Amino acid sequence: MGCYLSTSCFGRTFVANAIERCHAIAPGRVEISAPHHHQPIEELEAVLCGFRDRGIALTLHNYFPAPEESFVLNMAAADDLGLERTTSLVMNALRLSKAAGSPLYGIHAGYLARADAQSDGMFAFDDEMSSYGDALDRAVAFVNRVAPAFEAEGVHFLVENLFPSPKKRHSLFCSLDEIREFMARVPKSVGLLFDLGHMNVSSNIMGFDRQAFLDAYLEEFGDRLIEVHISENEGLKDEHLAVRKGSWQLDALRRIHAVPTATGDPRVYCVEARRADESELRESIELVDEIVA
Repeated sequence: MGCYLSTSCFGRTFVANAIERCHAIAPGRVEISAPHHHQPIEELEAVLCGFRDRGIALTLHNYFPAPEESFVLNMAAADDLGLERTTSLVMNALRLSKAAGSPLYGIHAGYLARADAQSDGMFAFDDEMSSYGDALDRAVAFVNRVAPAFEAEGVHFLVENLFPSPKKRHSLFCSLDEIREFMARVPKSVGLLFDLGHMNVSSNIMGFDRQAFLDAYLEEFGDRLIEVHISENEGLKDEHLAVRKGSWQLDALRRIHAVPTATGDPRVYCVEARRADESELRESIELVDEIVA
């Protein structure tokens, strides 16, 4: 078992091309994410089945499959259209998880306001925002609706931690208390995707200690932690930089890797360094593989 590479590192192309490029760097281990060109669901099923039949291990993440009309995926959407689009995408992700043989599908925890994606991948949020409690209620209700379908198909449904911006709070699931509150209200079958880069931003903006967070997180939720995302940033925004020697994230991975999952299944580790060239991606994969392979 080795480190996966996210197709988000080769975005704005057809997913088959991105999978091939990831496979060349992290042989046989690819996480399918975004942004990719829209394709009909039946076409994607055939594509993913083909890679599965070649022995390539695939997992699915968040904004995949790409919808025909772009939108920001939000489990806590307050508007009917946003909720309808999110539900449709997530259920299509379950369908494609089966086609790909993916053991999991991870999704961002949700947002307090509607947003549009900008050309740099950052979100521009509406001024009108829900309270944290109302957005949490909607996200929890969404998970409780869809999680049984994933459990029935043997696909782990995972919720990913997010982060605030320096100016305003738009995201759910950023601090340990918020993770506790959310996870206490969803089925035990729901697992976690832990993004180290997101946690780094949250720790800087919200003022908590990374090491203390990780200790408590692993003690309480380590057995439900099914996937880890790895990328670097300077602590104020999600920059998706390559992992380098001496990184604090490598020490964190050693601690995480020592904690087994509840089922004993291997945990997925995935490099999500979108702002890295191929040599940097190879180095990142090698550094992570020294710990988890």
